[in-house]
Amino acid sequence: MKILIACGGTGGHIFPALATVRDIKKNYPSADILFVSSRSALDAQIFTSAEFASIVLEAPHLPKNFIQGIFVFIPKIVRAIGEALVLVKRFAPDVVVGFGGYTSVPVLTAAALLRKKILIHEQNAIMGKANRFLAKFADRVALSFPPLPLDRKYVLTGNPIRAALINQDRREVVGGIGILILGGSQGSRALNAAATKAFELMSVDVRKNFRVIHITGVQDYDFVAQAYSRLGVSAKAYSFLDEISLAYAASDIAISRCGASAIYEIAASGLASILVPYPYAMNHQLQNAMALSKSGGAVIIEEKNLSPELLREKMLELTSDFNRLQAMKKSAKETFSYDGAARLALEIVKVGNGALPR
Repeated sequence: MKILIACGGTGGHIFPALATVRDIKKNYPSADILFVSSRSALDAQIFTSAEFASIVLEAPHLPKNFIQGIFVFIPKIVRAIGEALVLVKRFAPDVVVGFGGYTSVPVLTAAALLRKKILIHEQNAIMGKANRFLAKFADRVALSFPPLPLDRKYVLTGNPIRAALINQDRREVVGGIGILILGGSQGSRALNAAATKAFELMSVDVRKNFRVIHITGVQDYDFVAQAYSRLGVSAKAYSFLDEISLAYAASDIAISRCGASAIYEIAASGLASILVPYPYAMNHQLQNAMALSKSGGAVIIEEKNLSPELLREKMLELTSDFNRLQAMKKSAKETFSYDGAARLALEIVKVGNGALPR
């Protein structure tokens, strides 16, 4: 079986795709799989180290100002669909899988024009623009969050996460409470600034109780690293961290944006969390966060309310109440099931019509 997978642009699209493909290859080694990614630096970094073949396709984003941008967008998307038609014909996949994002649009449009079998996976609680457009052409639509629409093409698989995060051993943090700060694969200026300032508002004695791992994104790495050095906080800052399972294992609390992958990974790792949803893109991150908040595993601070003072207050509330912290960790772990990669892999094989030789 040949499987073409379109993903790219953010880690939230790419990492679930990689987790799913690793499950497929584990059970069906003969599967021939090709990724289609974007030209972003993040995609290049991930796929350079990934073990699967990939090809780059330049796909345009929808213009923010539709009226002014549409005349530039139309020739770009037509060109991208033309390139995707050549790619799909040449690779001749049994099934084409899209993980959302604008890279998926030309690839799955080409697949629909060529009458290929199509499956899309939606990571977030609210379907993104690309997947909402593509769902009408899909043979199967896999969701990460309930509820399911009445249409029988929809199935709940959950969100695939990296295998290293499932049932990993907890690493005790020596001499303090482990804090993991995640701004998403692109980084978050608002979260980076609020977090570093929150530590500045603490006394020196209180700061000494924390062991911080902060994933900053590329743009903010220098200012975050310098802030921790100036404050004397025991912290490691990274612009990007590929082996993130080790960071989760060494943490007690996550302070994070709320992409679907982050939400599932925080929960799978059994961390309590303070969640700050990105307030744009149809506010889907708030809906993602609410799944973890409703189970008792997280507290939410909306960005309009975010301040260093409030973040400091929430951090100290959680770290000063051991019983509450442990209860939140337990609730987080029990929020989801973590077999999304296996369940989605099975759906892909079914849509591709068949049993693969093991």
